[in-house]
Amino acid sequence: MKKTIVCMLIAVMLILSSVSVLAYDESHLASMEFPQNADIGSLVAKNNTPTIDGNISTGEGWSDAKYIDYTNMPHMWGSSSRCLITGNVYFAWDTAGIYVAADITDPTMVISTGEDEPDDNGDIEYGYNGDVFTLCIDPMGACNEIGMGEEFSAWYNMSILEGGAFKVYRSKYNGSDITDSVKGAAKTTTTGWALECMIPWDIIIDDILGVSGGDVQLTVDEITAPGTVSNVGVMYMDRAVFSEDVAVFKDSAVEVAEGDVFTLSRNISIPLVHDDGQGWGSGGAEIRSYGLKLAMGDATGFAPETEPKATEPVTEAPETTTKVTEEEPEEDDTTKKSKGTVRYDADGNLVTEGGNDDTATATDTPAEGGSNIGLIIGIVAAVVVVAAVVVVIIIKKKKK
Repeated sequence: MKKTIVCMLIAVMLILSSVSVLAYDESHLASMEFPQNADIGSLVAKNNTPTIDGNISTGEGWSDAKYIDYTNMPHMWGSSSRCLITGNVYFAWDTAGIYVAADITDPTMVISTGEDEPDDNGDIEYGYNGDVFTLCIDPMGACNEIGMGEEFSAWYNMSILEGGAFKVYRSKYNGSDITDSVKGAAKTTTTGWALECMIPWDIIIDDILGVSGGDVQLTVDEITAPGTVSNVGVMYMDRAVFSEDVAVFKDSAVEVAEGDVFTLSRNISIPLVHDDGQGWGSGGAEIRSYGLKLAMGDATGFAPETEPKATEPVTEAPETTTKVTEEEPEEDDTTKKSKGTVRYDADGNLVTEGGNDDTATATDTPAEGGSNIGLIIGIVAAVVVVAAVVVVIIIKKKKK
């Protein structure tokens, strides 16, 4: 009898351990936050006029590449934290407007078929129903400076439609399709898509005036003065077609059927430490999420340093939380190649495959996981063992 009970307890212990592992795999992967260990940092926009045709060539006067991936694009506004896309982003400027280009590698790319459905407030927040690349800009940090920390500046949401049609939707102020008011082009690539766009300064200035309620009045000369720094947010709305391969990344609260398009992640370049010294996850402020410091430079990429205003607190990031990364050297007359396609294996490990340069990069693993799963199994095993000991003691007492 005693042996039977012990065997049964051991069997129960093994079953519970297996169940715990399965539950861990599903629940943990569904809510996993991968490490953000690199500020997106700063960049100098060159004073040039690139050709807008969807073919990104650094020889046309673009800035150095700013590489984006899960380390410097954490999640925001309630969506999942898994940034699967990688890419390079470039900037330039002239007296007509600001230029942005992006070469995106996206393993779950969804081409837009039309505008987004309106949200509960009737707003079409991201413009289009496929993948959307968004430029958020607070020129000279002026909106943040007047205390608009809990609000938005204007957003410019860019997407690609079937046939390579490029679209831009302005949101957060006077939401509308402004494709005809900008210069833009996009194309699909073997790993995702590429885009180039010029947004006129007069549109940006009018939008900032409106979104600030008339409190922020800027001029082109002010924004583009040598060394002037603007706060820029690089954001990506990543959508995917639901299948078994991407099921683990779905928010468990969202009902999605096989073949449905759903929002996989929404990520933005939040700085590790804000100007006021708070960490990236604190405050819930929207404009404070514009982590890229974009300086206005000359045609060569030189930008003089500008002194911070006396009213602005200058806080250095703690050494323990900020990782300084070196800029990649610029390549002449060719588009910088992406560093790889990010995916996750069945165990939740981050795997980086070779990008369009066919070279594999180092693999990373989630910051959480290994120790937690051991802890879960250990607790379950300990409870079962204690129960077994108690049962054995009771049996012995009854025999006596």
